[in-house]
Amino acid sequence: MSSTTIEQLIQKRWKFVPAVRDSFHSIPTRFTSVPLDLWHFVSSYQTFCNADETQWLISAADYQNAAAEGFNWNEFETISLRAAANDQATIEKITSFWDQHLPVFMRVDGEYAYAAYCLAGENYGCYVAGREPEFEEVSVVGRSLSEFQAWVLRGADT
Repeated sequence: MSSTTIEQLIQKRWKFVPAVRDSFHSIPTRFTSVPLDLWHFVSSYQTFCNADETQWLISAADYQNAAAEGFNWNEFETISLRAAANDQATIEKITSFWDQHLPVFMRVDGEYAYAAYCLAGENYGCYVAGREPEFEEVSVVGRSLSEFQAWVLRGADT
């Protein structure tokens, strides 16, 4: 993320805690083609959230650790799978969707919503956003990391 974007979010009262120097987090094995610029971006901070902690950017460390409380990086997939119950066709469809979408942003102020980087399919290489109740229905919010960052600056409306 550019230093200008970081400064602009801080002016909007976002909390930014840089990543611990020399910490290394690997890309989850589930995702095979995460662009280097995105991985550098999510590796640059430990915490990056709004003042109310109801909107946040997922960090590289978040992909490694399951939260005992609150939301995990794959929380919306988990919610969808729970709703699918024992419908195997729906479970496969949900799992296939999330295999192709790496969540990078979450919000819980109002409707649950997220943004993800699309790793395959018609929106390949784009940042998409979805919200409850159908998390797997998405719209493109950016065609590059800088467009995604601009979307976050504008208020991340899904």
